[in-house]
Amino acid sequence: MIDVKGLSLSLGSFSLSNIDFHVEKGGCFVVVGPTGSGKTLLLECIAGLRQPQAGEIWIEGRNVTRLPPESRQIGYVPQDYVLFPHLTVEENVAFGLKGKDSEGKRRKTAEIMDLLGISNLKDRSIKTLSGGEKQRVALARALVIQPKLLLLDEPLSALDMLTRERLRRELKRMYKEIPRQLEITSIYVTHDLTEAFVLGDTIAVLNSGEVKQVGSREEILSRPNSKFVAEFLGLNVLEGRVYKVSGSIVQVRVGEVSILAEDQTAREGVLVLAVVAPQNIILSPEEKIQNPRWCSCRCNILPGTVVDIITMNSHARITVDAGVQLTSEMGLGYLEELSLQIGSRVFVQFKAKSVSLSPAT
Repeated sequence: MIDVKGLSLSLGSFSLSNIDFHVEKGGCFVVVGPTGSGKTLLLECIAGLRQPQAGEIWIEGRNVTRLPPESRQIGYVPQDYVLFPHLTVEENVAFGLKGKDSEGKRRKTAEIMDLLGISNLKDRSIKTLSGGEKQRVALARALVIQPKLLLLDEPLSALDMLTRERLRRELKRMYKEIPRQLEITSIYVTHDLTEAFVLGDTIAVLNSGEVKQVGSREEILSRPNSKFVAEFLGLNVLEGRVYKVSGSIVQVRVGEVSILAEDQTAREGVLVLAVVAPQNIILSPEEKIQNPRWCSCRCNILPGTVVDIITMNSHARITVDAGVQLTSEMGLGYLEELSLQIGSRVFVQFKAKSVSLSPAT
């Protein structure tokens, strides 16, 4: 169990401000945020590499705020791994096992290398390893000391795009299941939303040194609590005013466009953020609802013009000007089927219940 309470630190013009979060034992807590949001600085404070000016850090009931790094029982995998080029893989992994007899050190090192599938690399020089192999060695070195807390600072950021995409498939086992097997709590820092959602039991969104929201993947995606969080997650964010409420059906005026949403608490006249995920927006060449399962739903249907198309791997993001700008995400096959290009006329369709409302703050 990890508790960070009111953690604050100022360095020049940048500050971590009153950081609070709780991580259950064996859980994976992911801190996600843009470059420069303070993610690495936060990990350095938890690891003991920097001393906070206020607040406390508790690890399994022990206040470690003023303890040196070596007394905190923390394993740390920094961005660039910091492996020793003059040592073999086995020697790198065993480096942290100070005070153990030679036989005990060899046994423990062999166990963790076998768990991570790098036993065959034990006599190799670090200089001969691929990016993915170095990553496994760095993780083995952090785990071999049996830490109570594992800190991972953007461990995929140093890899090329192809390697990073391939290793994402192994992330869950390497950075979630293995620490859980060993009953180790982990805090994983990244700017990559895919990694955050693959790994996180709980996710914290950090920006400008402040935690903006903490919750499960589902909570944060369905109920972002601010415009920043919603936009960082790549969601469509429309600022408008509630002008009519009929039971749970809410009509929101966004400029000259009316958006339907479902909400039990909305009040007329209130400024709100209407948020809808790109995956919940369908584009159609016809006004008639194409998906039969939607026929009995309250739906938004807006005519518009395609103004941007971005393809990414097997998906595409299409932005449509429908009086308001809305982005839809779809597979490349569907994009080809629709024969969309910039300037194409389409109808934007999304269910009222896929729109979440929050106060415009």
